[in-house]
Amino acid sequence: IEWATSRTGLVNPVAIVEPVEIDGTTVTRATLSNVSIIKELQLGIGDTVTMIKANQIIPKITDNLTRSDTYVIPTVCPDCGKPIVTKNDNGREMLYCVNDGCPARLHDKISNFASKDGMNIVGISQERLKTLMELNFICDFESVYNLYQHRSEIEKIPGFGKSSVQKLIDAIEVSKKCKFASVIVAIGIPGIGKSSAKALAKYCIAMGGSNALQTLIDCAESNYDWTQLEDFGAVTSNGINEYVRKNKMEIA
Repeated sequence: IEWATSRTGLVNPVAIVEPVEIDGTTVTRATLSNVSIIKELQLGIGDTVTMIKANQIIPKITDNLTRSDTYVIPTVCPDCGKPIVTKNDNGREMLYCVNDGCPARLHDKISNFASKDGMNIVGISQERLKTLMELNFICDFESVYNLYQHRSEIEKIPGFGKSSVQKLIDAIEVSKKCKFASVIVAIGIPGIGKSSAKALAKYCIAMGGSNALQTLIDCAESNYDWTQLEDFGAVTSNGINEYVRKNKMEIA
């Protein structure tokens, strides 16, 4: 079982299996989603399992025929090595890395920021981002917009070059003109996707006009009840306010 840490701190488990053909493709990995599933299936390394493709797409373990129940749930983040905590999410046990400085969390956070649904910064691939972070050229949202300061150094990195660096800098400049809904997706509020970001943006623009971002921050500071917006529940409302308050210095 491999574990990967996301930008929210959620540490996701994936089962590695011997290659098997399902619905015409060879499968070597299967989603596990959370700790509860590992416990319910009583998994252990070397167990024999049955699998399907959920919706004919996602490989999923449906049963464990041997049920050794020997797998030991990790206690530290697979990336930063810091202690992880268990949280209850609608009756399911989930592991979280609470280290804000975790490299995996930061990488995923910046990747989401630059993504097509976010600021749409063409040219920041996963590998390029990893390289730029290792060289400390990118460490937060603001540093992305200061990347031009390191232009001459980046041009010397294998895989970049003057032309590609110019295209990247141009893409960063263009991203400054993206829609506010894209900005909301980019800053990575947990549980907020494209549709809910549009609803948040519409409200904040109606209330604050060109100062929509500050309106979002002010609402979070005053613990605004976002359940007044359609399809926003109490958990989502609290999550928006908590995240924006915690990260207001970075997103302002």
